Parts: sequence; C-alpha cells; structure tokens
Amino acid sequence: MRFRPNGKDASAGFTLIEVIMVVVILGVVAGFGLLQFSRMILETKEQNVVNQLKAIHAANEVYSERKSTAPLGYLSGANMDLDDINTNLGLSIFADGVTYDYSGGGNNYTVTATVPGSGGFELTLDQTGTISCTTGPCPTL
Repeated sequence: MRFRPNGKDASAGFTLIEVIMVVVILGVVAGFGLLQFSRMILETKEQNVVNQLKAIHAANEVYSERKSTAPLGYLSGANMDLDDINTNLGLSIFADGVTYDYSGGGNNYTVTATVPGSGGFELTLDQTGTISCTTGPCPTL
C-alpha cells in the first residue's frame, strides 16, 4: 500500500478516466431527458391548438343558437384573424405563436390554425366541427 506525504492511502480518489465516464453518462441521460421534454412541449402545443379550435366551434354554435344568425363579422364573408374571432364570439384565446384565420360567410366557415416552425402543422376546422390536418406532421386528433 502506498501512502501520500499526508499519511492517506494513494488509491482513495477517483482517476481522471472515472470522472470522464461519469460526465459522459450524465450527458447522455440529460440528452434523452431534453429530447423527451421537447417532445412533450410539442404534444402540449398540438393539444392546445385542437382545444382552441373546438372552443371556437362551440362558441360559434352557441352564438348562432342564441341569436338565430351567424356572428356579425362572419356574415360579410371577410377573412378574420384571432382578434376578430375573439371579439365576435366573446372568447379570449391566446395565440401563443399560432396564426388563426377565419374564412367563409354565414354558417359555412373554416378556421385554420397554423403552427410555424420545424415541427409546424396546419389544422382546419369546418362548420360541422370536423378538425383535419392539412399540412405538416399531423398531431393525433
């Protein structure tokens, strides 16, 4: 057994190779964790967009049922953005980087939600409440 000048055993520490191996293993584990975290963020955003489209459809149905007509801005057939949709239907949907476009007139309408980016996609809601994926890697609906 070898002793250091301070009287302790020379084999009591970690070698450089052992420390490097621990750092590499922790890096691999952290990499998998970040990948899973980013996947969860994308899935949450996908579900949020689907839920917001469902809310737009439900609010449109309630408005039409109560007033016996389509919302005022919808009758003109003009394209509208999220601010117009929120105003006409009394909603408070937050865009969160998603672009919402309304087109059509009267009871025949479509609302398109476009999510930008590398994992971006586009969902379309029609007047029947059907949500379909038109472009990009489609989320589970």
